[in-house]
Amino acid sequence: MTRTWESPLGPVPLTRWPVRDDDPLQAWDGADTYLIEALLERATPGPILVVGDAFGGLSVALAAHGWSVTGWGDSELARLSLEVNARRLGVDVPWIPLTQTPPASPTVLVRIPKGLKRLEWTLRRLSDVLPEGATVLLGAKSKQVQKSHVALAELLGPAASTRAAHRSRLVIATRDASECAPMAKRSWSVEGMQVRGRPGVFGEDRCDPGTALLLEEVPRLDGAPRIVDLGCGAGPLGLVAGARSLGASLLFRDASHAAVASARDGWEDAFPGREASFEVGDAMDGVEAASCDLVLCNPPFHQGTEVTRRVAAHMFAGSARALRDGGRLLVVGNQHLGYHVGLSKVFRSVRTLRSSRRFVVLEARTPR
Repeated sequence: MTRTWESPLGPVPLTRWPVRDDDPLQAWDGADTYLIEALLERATPGPILVVGDAFGGLSVALAAHGWSVTGWGDSELARLSLEVNARRLGVDVPWIPLTQTPPASPTVLVRIPKGLKRLEWTLRRLSDVLPEGATVLLGAKSKQVQKSHVALAELLGPAASTRAAHRSRLVIATRDASECAPMAKRSWSVEGMQVRGRPGVFGEDRCDPGTALLLEEVPRLDGAPRIVDLGCGAGPLGLVAGARSLGASLLFRDASHAAVASARDGWEDAFPGREASFEVGDAMDGVEAASCDLVLCNPPFHQGTEVTRRVAAHMFAGSARALRDGGRLLVVGNQHLGYHVGLSKVFRSVRTLRSSRRFVVLEARTPR
């Protein structure tokens, strides 16, 4: 659904990806408005780098009013949103994944991410390319901005938070000449293999309890099955599946560029010379129908700060389409999410394999 943002630059029609007529949520918030207001007060000549723009609103609003804008982010869903909104407004906004180095820019707008480690990683990488004197404006809803965010912004140089406005708050930093070392790499072990997650990736430094429960149900398959680690995060499910089914063809798939890169790092370390596929994409979109034998999935139930089952439902529907006859989907989720209801809409057979006080592992077979 398209809604119009009355931005400080003028009205901007925006939609969210995936585009749905019944989507009740808007593609911007008060932090976007506040960031543009602050930009108009402080902007210096030159290109603007927009970091973590979830639906492309900031980027296309600026591009439509004459600024040279580049997006830098991790989410493929954000890139798709930006693409849809830019096309509608007839503007061009290049987008670079967070796994690549951003361009040097005198002005940077940052949507503060949910995790502090992802923000720290982002700022340390920005410090390598930003010119001295560059202005960095970081924004989020007021309740999300803490003293810890100001402390992290000081990695770039002097930083301070602003007063609240539009139910949001900014942190403003100026790049100085100080050095900023890269973050140390971290890893953890699963069945003797090293999981090498990057900051902000799900499962970056430990095995969460849901994944641990699902790992107990990862089967040993004969022959040459095709196995998908869907929403792979740092990739522990795919690593264990590959170790237990040595003839299998593995596909690691996630909407996060950093997650797919993390999974690749772990696979190449565990299985040097053994091929696997690594894809950034929206759930199973683009995966060939009836091509997979097993899908392993620990679905996210947040989109930004919003709790939602829509992402999981899209994963379930895509898995049903991609599974061969006799194939199955193994899913883990919090008990309260009730994933069995959504699975039953697209599969004829859904049963519980294992459960704990908080989590349940479900097996789905026979697509409807």
